[in-house]
Amino acid sequence: MTSSAKKYLQEVKKHLKCSKKSKKKSIENLKHAIDDFSCAEQFTYDDLTERFGTPKMVANEYLSVMSDQELRHFTGKHKIILALCLGMTVIIIVFGIIYSIIIHEDPVIIKESDPYEEPGNPISVQYY
Repeated sequence: MTSSAKKYLQEVKKHLKCSKKSKKKSIENLKHAIDDFSCAEQFTYDDLTERFGTPKMVANEYLSVMSDQELRHFTGKHKIILALCLGMTVIIIVFGIIYSIIIHEDPVIIKESDPYEEPGNPISVQYY
């Protein structure tokens, strides 16, 4: 398989938004079609786009024959994964902020070792 054919297959694969199993099957089918085309003559990337169409068009053709159930399953699974990643990111950021506040000395936090002085009280009490 020539480098132009590999590049063409990679472009088609990039535009296929479906499960790995369906993507692999579609690419294999296209690879066989390209092999049949390449037996006849030497070809370039432009020859492939002229013969089969642009990578995006080829990918859309493969997606159009896939079942709605498969496409829904693929997008639903990705939405769940995206939501989980987003949730974990928010949790990590919140814990990072809390950790940062606790670690750095913040004048708002009173520690046991700090003496307590009431603000604005001019009278000091001394014990004998």
